Amino acid sequence: MHHCLVCASSDFKITRYGNHLNKVRPRFLFLSYGFKIVDFLYRKVGLSFLKKTWLRLVFCRNSAPVLCCNACGFARYETSLNEHDLSTYYNELYHLIRGRKTRLDQLAHLALSNTDMPQRCIDQWQFITQHSQLSLTEDWSSLEIGAGYAGLSRLLKTQFPKSSPQIIDPNTVWKTYYRALGFHQIADSFPSALLKKSSYDIVFLSHVLEHVIDPYTFLQEIKSILIEKRFLFLEVPLCDTDYWNQDKIDGPHLSFFTEKSLISLLQSQGFTFCSIYSDPSQGFLRALAQSN
Repeated sequence: MHHCLVCASSDFKITRYGNHLNKVRPRFLFLSYGFKIVDFLYRKVGLSFLKKTWLRLVFCRNSAPVLCCNACGFARYETSLNEHDLSTYYNELYHLIRGRKTRLDQLAHLALSNTDMPQRCIDQWQFITQHSQLSLTEDWSSLEIGAGYAGLSRLLKTQFPKSSPQIIDPNTVWKTYYRALGFHQIADSFPSALLKKSSYDIVFLSHVLEHVIDPYTFLQEIKSILIEKRFLFLEVPLCDTDYWNQDKIDGPHLSFFTEKSLISLLQSQGFTFCSIYSDPSQGFLRALAQSN
């Protein structure tokens, strides 16, 4: 019997990954049966050359189940992905599948030449800095995980030029970009043995938690590297009842959060909430939490 990772309830409803409304379309059927065939040949027969094809299909609309907890709203994609699979996906396939025609080795150059900060980053920064419990200074140590463009680290550096933000991102193409900005790309994945316990004042986690295999353990590791009474900022997609009643593309997400489930998950890991904000029209859930 399955139990919810967040609240331990066994009361679930099942929906289909990327096909919430159970539509019957030739393309959906092709992807679903194609995935089943490739899954059998790759995982059961052992045809390893099919790995990248399998990784492409595992995040497409298919008939694999998503278990949605009726008690807290947390949902999880039931897949056999492991950490090595995810590493391959994000290092080799993620940008290509998302239709980015620009060569990856040009992304850093383009980001450096673009002085306009994405509005989402600006809104996130305002959300963080408006709270009286949090008094950022240039001495604060920061870590941005799954940083990519690293908008929050850039805003921190703008406000405190002497700060030295640290970065974790799987794509090595950003190394020159981070170096030019005065950032230190400390690792390509989290958790990492390179990170010291109780060493950060604030960790930025923007649209990362929904991509990890085990968010429970992931947050345990986050708490272990935070200094006591310091802060975690995170943002995830808002996946409430309206989300599951729409024709949404779920990939490449593995976990799906409601406000209730996110609060419960963070509290179970020893975090106290400072603030939480959800915007159903934009489909995101934003939170600032303090390590106990």
